[in-house]
Parts: sequence; C-alpha cells; structure tokens
Amino acid sequence: MLVTATERFAARMGWTHYVAGTASEILSTLPELVVIAFLVPVSPLTAFIVTMVTIYNNTLVFSIYSFFLPKNYMGKFLMPKPITDAGTQVLIAGGALGLVLGVVMLVLSSSGHPKQGFEALDLAVVAVLLLIIFVVYLYKLVRDIGKEEDDVQSTLQLTAQEMEERQQLAFKNVERCGYVQIALLLILGVLGAVLGGESIAEFASLVIDEMGVSGIVAALILAVLLA
Repeated sequence: MLVTATERFAARMGWTHYVAGTASEILSTLPELVVIAFLVPVSPLTAFIVTMVTIYNNTLVFSIYSFFLPKNYMGKFLMPKPITDAGTQVLIAGGALGLVLGVVMLVLSSSGHPKQGFEALDLAVVAVLLLIIFVVYLYKLVRDIGKEEDDVQSTLQLTAQEMEERQQLAFKNVERCGYVQIALLLILGVLGAVLGGESIAEFASLVIDEMGVSGIVAALILAVLLA
C-alpha cells in the first residue's frame, strides 16, 4: 500500500520514474523502522542486530538484482551512473562511520575503561550523522538523475509532447486515482506498519522473556520474518 500510494502520487505529480522509485524506497522502509522502534524497549541488542541484518538482506537482494542486469561491451552491469556514484559514496561514508563505531564499542567493552557504553547524547550525535549522510545521498541522487534526464532530452532533441509521452510511459501500469484514494492507501499502509510492528515486538518479547532465546537468535528470526 505504501509503494502503491507513492506510485500513484508520483504519476499525478508528473515525477520521473527515478524520483518516484527513490520516494518509494524511503516510504517502504517505514515498517522496518516501526518494528525497530517497538523492539528498542524490549531488547536494544535485538533491535540493533535486526537493523544490521536487515541492511545486509537489502544489500544481498540488490546484488542479486544487479547481477541480472544487462552488460555493456566491457562486461560491466548497466547500472545508472547517478545511482552508482551516489551509492558508492554513501557506502564509503556509512562504512567509515560504522568502522569508527565498532572500534569505539571495542574500546568501551574493555575492562579498564570507565565508560561501558554509549549515552543518549552519543547515540543522538550518531543518529544525526547517519541522517545527514542519507539526506546528502538522496540530494545527490535526485540532482544527478535530473541532470541525466536533461542530457537525454537534449541529446534526443525531444519535443514537449515526446517528453510527456516519455513520462507517461514510466507509469503506464500505474492506476490513476484521486488524492483521497492515495491518502487512504497511505493511511492504511501506515496503520498496517504500526500494527505489524507492535505484533512483531510482542513476539520478540515472548521469545526472549518466556522461551529464554538469546537476543541475537531472536534478532535473526525477526530479520527473516521482515525479509
């Protein structure tokens, strides 16, 4: 429902398929964010492991998808350049930040260090840095995609009508509807995400507290369910 609402809204607003896909990507992560938010009070460790494993699952799926893309004459996959550039840069930034966090956690876990974990302010700073990286990634992605689209239109010397047909072709399988139906789909999607996240958090609490399963094992089980 969240993805469908985004597609239909993008079709009404005349967005390009790149921008529509980026918006769908952001909105489709809402169920995972809700699950993680409900898991934090139950077991912060489980919430952290679920986040890491979910990212790994998404990366794995994207790698498999990329493998089946067409190749050019050099044998490289024909991935759009803006996605490749922005994705590579955000992976470097996120990977470097993750490495720093890992080293800090190892230091904090040492017996001789007076501080044994992150405080709320530390986590807030890390969260802000991660959000900044994500926002910069989205800005660069949308900006470069817009430039690429302008280059395509200029090279092909498309008329205004041909540009409109090109835009409509990207959403030929998307049902046109009014803003009320789009808002209803969005509300139902958010409601489903909240209800589903609460149910999964209750399941995690049952597995950890009553069945005695470790937080790491519970996180792996939940990650499979979320996949």
